[in-house]
Amino acid sequence: MSPKRGPSYDCQACGACCQNPKHNRDHGIVDYVQLFPADALFQKKGLRSKWAVRNEHGEWHMLMDQGGLCAAFEGRIRSHGACGIYSTRPGVCRKLEPGTAQCIEARVEHGLSPSP
Repeated sequence: MSPKRGPSYDCQACGACCQNPKHNRDHGIVDYVQLFPADALFQKKGLRSKWAVRNEHGEWHMLMDQGGLCAAFEGRIRSHGACGIYSTRPGVCRKLEPGTAQCIEARVEHGLSPSP
């Protein structure tokens, strides 16, 4: 008997984690993806000025649109969409793995997975 396989998560056809979660937005939290000096956005000329913004505390975060979607996201959530800066995406984004609790939570919020 072969081992049971779990669901497959296609990040290129999802993008749910690229939007600030509803519970953050409901509480006025707009600083979703914090940036750090080690992130590639700080290493490549011109990227920080295009994709990053400082909050009132001077901390760098990814620029988000009015709906809380990362400005670097290209396409649409729930259809073909992807990170437009994938090779230089922030460390916080690199740490998010498909199928983790944060991934599942974002997918449930967007109707891409049933509630656990």
